[in-house]
Amino acid sequence: MKNLVLGLWIVVLGVLLCGCAEKKAEPEIQFMTWGSSTEMSIIKPIIDEYNKSANVKVRLMHVPQNYFQKLHLLFASNLAPDVIFINNLYLKIYQKANLLEDLTEITDKKEYFENALETLSSDGRIYAVPRDVSSIVIYYNKNIFKKAKIPPSKNWTLDEFYQISKKLKKYNNYGFCTEFEPGYFENFISTENKPIFLNGLLTISEGASLKSLQRLADAINKEKLSPNKEQLLITPCAQLFLQEKTPMFVSGRWSLPKIKSQANFDYGILPFPDGGSKYYIPLNASGWAISRKSKNKIAAYDFVKYLSSDENIEKMTGSGLVTPAKKKA
Repeated sequence: MKNLVLGLWIVVLGVLLCGCAEKKAEPEIQFMTWGSSTEMSIIKPIIDEYNKSANVKVRLMHVPQNYFQKLHLLFASNLAPDVIFINNLYLKIYQKANLLEDLTEITDKKEYFENALETLSSDGRIYAVPRDVSSIVIYYNKNIFKKAKIPPSKNWTLDEFYQISKKLKKYNNYGFCTEFEPGYFENFISTENKPIFLNGLLTISEGASLKSLQRLADAINKEKLSPNKEQLLITPCAQLFLQEKTPMFVSGRWSLPKIKSQANFDYGILPFPDGGSKYYIPLNASGWAISRKSKNKIAAYDFVKYLSSDENIEKMTGSGLVTPAKKKA
């Protein structure tokens, strides 16, 4: 009996001395998002606060460039992050591939604007908790417009947009600037025809859509009204606009904080020109989705709930970064 007691004490003492008592591993989830330096200065402290208080560790994967190309590869390699910041255009693609978790039951529909929920839904089910809503707009340099004697109009057409771009190019390097992303091209196409993606299906192969896309391609490649993709790799649209090398900048609400803080000229904002299409969808939305293959969905749900809290949404709204999808904010 003495030998048994002595043996137990030796085991306990050995554990205490070597510090090899087993600790339960802290669950970990990965959160993938794009975002400017302004946006990340808001997001990172929110994640740090969560990591201090929660029983889960969130690892941030910030992808400022080629975001969806990277996400495609991660899904194909079965390495998709648990929580994914996503927009309405790509959401339907991933949902059709059955890669996103259905979040209908955990989303309090009363808290959000109905059109934001619809935009981030597919087949009547919600696949991302909305963060913000935004329309693509045109930022313009008022000084250059005055110099070219062009009065800005909030009721302009796409034809007028292209005509004005040609006039402005005489006073500038370009007439306008748009990024090379489907979300931007969609506005040029859907303002005249069907959206690029309609209910998750690619419609750009249709004749009318191709005609609209060709018109934009000619404006960029033949008429040199906007920089091409290679030129934008050197200097992005936002920087060209701030350097006064382009008088019009096609973008959304997310560009406003940078323009407000860095523009040394008088600027204004115009709605995207109307092309007369009954299909035109001016609303864009972004939100937080969860991968169906996440191994820690409970933690992922909790983190999304934290991100979408009133307090955290107000932090993003207060900066001017987003137009919130949440009614209270």
